[in-house]
Amino acid sequence: MHPHNLGFYSRDRLMPAIGFRELVGGKAFTHTPSASMPYTPDCDVADAVLHRVDQATGPLFLYVVTMENHGPWPKGEGGGLAHYLRHLEGSDRMLDRLAKGLEATGRTATLVFFGDHRPSIPGAVAPGKERDTPFVVIDFPTAHASGAVAAESLSPAGLHHVIEQHALETGPN
Repeated sequence: MHPHNLGFYSRDRLMPAIGFRELVGGKAFTHTPSASMPYTPDCDVADAVLHRVDQATGPLFLYVVTMENHGPWPKGEGGGLAHYLRHLEGSDRMLDRLAKGLEATGRTATLVFFGDHRPSIPGAVAPGKERDTPFVVIDFPTAHASGAVAAESLSPAGLHHVIEQHALETGPN
């Protein structure tokens, strides 16, 4: 699920080639772009995710890419940093909505949240040699979760292993 043009980076061809059976792109969302909100709000994406979770009758794997707090960055009104921080709040609301929604189902689920790159905001944040991004893994229902663990640095393959392990440990519910 990616509320953007699926032809960008050939996702429309790549995702089916690696095993995804269904692609949900920007046309599935009703957001009208504006200067202050060029992309689909993250909470709209969260609602679409929770709808699919509610409709699922068996195991479900969703890979979702959001765009709300993504450049290009506007000039004026605090510039790109203000825009990024304002829309980062949308990502926070999305995570809260997903966590509450997944918890409410009572079903076993794992939410993994990560970025594909750090922001590069002219005049505020410049790309550096560090390429890692933070990630969060939350198991539901949280009453059965193992609790917080210390932060660790993982490669993309390492994160894949974490996701795989959580899926195999919790199993479908």
